[in-house]
Amino acid sequence: MRVGLLICLSVWTSVATAQTAPEYPRKEVEYLAADDRKLPNAEGADHRIERTYRDSVSGTERRYNAAGKLISSTLYAQFFPAVKYGAELYFFDDGKISTKTDYKGNKRDGLMEMYYPSGQIKRRETYVADVRQTGECFNPDGSSTLFYEFETMPTYRGGGLKEIVEAISANISYPHTAASNGVQGKLYLSFVVSAKGKVENVRILKGISGLNQAAIAAVRKLTGFTPGTQDGKPVPVSFTTPVTFTLN
Repeated sequence: MRVGLLICLSVWTSVATAQTAPEYPRKEVEYLAADDRKLPNAEGADHRIERTYRDSVSGTERRYNAAGKLISSTLYAQFFPAVKYGAELYFFDDGKISTKTDYKGNKRDGLMEMYYPSGQIKRRETYVADVRQTGECFNPDGSSTLFYEFETMPTYRGGGLKEIVEAISANISYPHTAASNGVQGKLYLSFVVSAKGKVENVRILKGISGLNQAAIAAVRKLTGFTPGTQDGKPVPVSFTTPVTFTLN
């Protein structure tokens, strides 16, 4: 009798498992605000994400704007944490492809192509393990033109992040009260270098009471940025940097 009972339980467990196992492909939808906050439903959403799972971890993620037009489509070997593996496509409003990039394990590997709204190729690059091997650019009529970098970071008086951090340190005026109380340490803030090379939207990410405003003031004193570019056009670029306060 004991053996028979065990057999029955084993069969029942197998049947229950089969009934509750998820079926693939399956889809999940996520609605987001303009600042990427998750929303409970479509009301007030700026865009939505649709993930189609081909198994428990991988599949295709598609983003749509509020009007329902496809923004992008990305293949993932793993959704969480995100591991891109395959083609990532971005689209113009009329549905034509604007950019196509091949990925292997989050690294560009294969072709990266950009297109004009007409469908004419604008840029073609090849990559191996995120290292560019070849690159060429084209005019709207299809003729070759001088190659230029797709993205460039802002520079500060000819320098990069190292020079930015040094300039912030030089701009700091240590608050008297904080110094008197022995307050010191490292805080983190973010700011944006606008398309015109101006510092904007300075925010404390991880602060230290009594030192935050001094750090913000030091960043706002920064002038002389050359703006970053994307596809040859100036664009705003966000920075995150530590600011260290040390008492001698």
